[in-house]
Amino acid sequence: MFLSLTLFISRLVQPVWLGIHFPPPYYVTIQSIGILVFGFFMSRHLPVLSSAAHGIRTGNKFLLSMFIMCLAYGLITYVCFLDTNTLLSPLLILPAYLLISLAELLLSPVGLAAVTILASRRKVSTMMGIFFISLGLGAFLSGKLAIITSVNQPDLPLMALKQHYAQSFKTLFLILISATLCCALLNGIIRYSLKSLTKTQVD
Repeated sequence: MFLSLTLFISRLVQPVWLGIHFPPPYYVTIQSIGILVFGFFMSRHLPVLSSAAHGIRTGNKFLLSMFIMCLAYGLITYVCFLDTNTLLSPLLILPAYLLISLAELLLSPVGLAAVTILASRRKVSTMMGIFFISLGLGAFLSGKLAIITSVNQPDLPLMALKQHYAQSFKTLFLILISATLCCALLNGIIRYSLKSLTKTQVD
């Protein structure tokens, strides 16, 4: 979001929206506003759950976050394939940023809460450190994936840039779908294990 998408917007999206100058950093602001709005509604009426139920709920939220990210990148990929020789409207990109904000809400704070609730009291700090290491690894991998969208010839015409980004985001979209399928498999295994453990404890 802070590298590939920002460069994509600066090159292919209209810098003016409703007569207002709308540069690439403003999209991050829209994403932050989305987090505030979505977070307000999602934080209301949280049920009290057991550890097993909380683990299942957390896995479901993670998986839903991945599906929403697929929708966001699917939208961006579709927009890139539009056969027009003009700059793209910001209205085509803003929904993707709002989807990203919703996906982030289902991942980052939920993950932090899961660590503090599911980890044993003696290992909370260790597990929290591992969680932040995973975020660092994710940032490292995102930088590597950003190479896919890099433009080696900055003077490319508009249609050539669109074709380049269409293929690049298509590749990222397919990688994201593969990761989502892996998450769905892991989530199914976790759900089955937790339900089996709960049943055993009841018996």
